[in-house]
Amino acid sequence: MQKESNKWVANQTKLISESLIEEKEKDTEKQKEESERLFQKLTKDVAELESRWKETKKEKDEIEKERERLQRLIETSNKEKETIRDEKLAEQRERERLGAEVERMKREKERLVLERDIAHKEKEGKMKEQEK
Repeated sequence: MQKESNKWVANQTKLISESLIEEKEKDTEKQKEESERLFQKLTKDVAELESRWKETKKEKDEIEKERERLQRLIETSNKEKETIRDEKLAEQRERERLGAEVERMKREKERLVLERDIAHKEKEGKMKEQEK
């Protein structure tokens, strides 16, 4: 009876061990499957992140190019404004110079008219003197 009991215990132990080993193998298989699923998900997530990073980098590069283009436009506009300001100043100086020249010519004309009138009166005076 002891032998049979020992046999039965040994048999039960063997069955329990086999059952535990099967469960462990099933758990190991499930863990492998879960690990593979997680690995696939992570691989997909990494690929998606890389893609978004590339898009973001491309957008950043485009923004930088646009910023540089706008900076060049601002510089060009500032140069044009400076050129226009310089041209206006030059025109103003030229108007002032021409105005001064006109004033000088008016004074010269007045002087010549006075000299002519004086010369004319002197001539008339001489002619009257000669008539006497």
